[in-house]
Amino acid sequence: LFLFFFILVPSHYLSDLIKKMESFDIIQGRRLFLNEEVSNRLTSYELIDTEIDTYAEDPYWDAFQKTEDWNSLHNHWKYTCTHSLAVRKADFKRLGWFRKTFLFYGFEDVDLGYRFAKDGARFLLNDKAIFHLHPPPSQSEYERSPARRQTILAKTCRIFFHHSLDEAAFNDFRGLLTPSHSFSIELPRINPRSAFFWLHHSFQMVKWRLMWFFFHPAPKAGIQLTGGLLRRAYWRLIWPTMCWFYWRIKVLATWVYWRTYGLAGLVRWRIWGLLKWKLAMPLYYKGGLSLRKIYYYGFERIFWKFVWPCLCWSRWRTTGLANKIYWRTRVLISRLYWRLYASINFFYYHILVRGFWLIFKLSLPLRKPFYILMFQYRKRILRLPEYQKE
Repeated sequence: LFLFFFILVPSHYLSDLIKKMESFDIIQGRRLFLNEEVSNRLTSYELIDTEIDTYAEDPYWDAFQKTEDWNSLHNHWKYTCTHSLAVRKADFKRLGWFRKTFLFYGFEDVDLGYRFAKDGARFLLNDKAIFHLHPPPSQSEYERSPARRQTILAKTCRIFFHHSLDEAAFNDFRGLLTPSHSFSIELPRINPRSAFFWLHHSFQMVKWRLMWFFFHPAPKAGIQLTGGLLRRAYWRLIWPTMCWFYWRIKVLATWVYWRTYGLAGLVRWRIWGLLKWKLAMPLYYKGGLSLRKIYYYGFERIFWKFVWPCLCWSRWRTTGLANKIYWRTRVLISRLYWRLYASINFFYYHILVRGFWLIFKLSLPLRKPFYILMFQYRKRILRLPEYQKE
């Protein structure tokens, strides 16, 4: 059973299909379109009024929905649609599933119905009405745009005709198969699903070809044989005549450069180390460091003995006492606040919220008849003549 997620079916729909599949090979639901307002408000099959809550589809499908014998129609397979289509699993597999060439919306179900009709299948338009809801535009492949829908159907119709090459199909879908003579510019539009499928298919194709090339014995042996012959010819013919003299000069120049650089570095670091560690450092540690200690420690002793008690002690004592009082008070207030907040929060969430929720759930049987009466009253008001004229 192929069933779209926005199709509303009656109860016991599957059991009815199983009984009818004993006499027929392919069964399709009789689809009615709901008004968008009713579609967004209702989800129950029994509350729908077909005279008020539905509207007629385009003439192509409206004539099909009113027929009694599907098999008596001209090219009856062209009305096949997978919004609610039931077939046998064995027949579906035997006839080749859905074709993988249909990458866009449309005509994959018509192609399946065409193959069933050529196989002699018996078609049935179910007398059980089903209702077509209105999904959001983001979940529609053509974004609920009639112009974009016709553009996509024109592409998939050509794919279907290339598979069937049926003259009757060409006559029925001539408007979609023949190009339009009006001048129009179609801007490129990327379909994420088809783009992802194309990238995945290309990756798989390249991956398997590379795996065959690298891991199959035949190309691997050919590459090894060719590479061995080329390497042997290079080292025997080209290297002695063209490269040997160049590499001899380069190696000699590199040896001379590094020997000169190493000798110069040795002399430089020997002289610098002698000057630094033998002359400069003993003078610094014996004379300069002792003078620095005398100056620094003398100034520090004067600061802590005279400046600190006079200028800083009283200010730091006052600041420390004020900070102590402030933080003690703040901690006490915060402790009282959080204890009060925890008690109120516990009372609100564990007693009030659960109590109101329990009352709301228990009162549902009392409120439900009023909801039904309000809904029926609204439907009767909408049926009045003055509202229908508006």
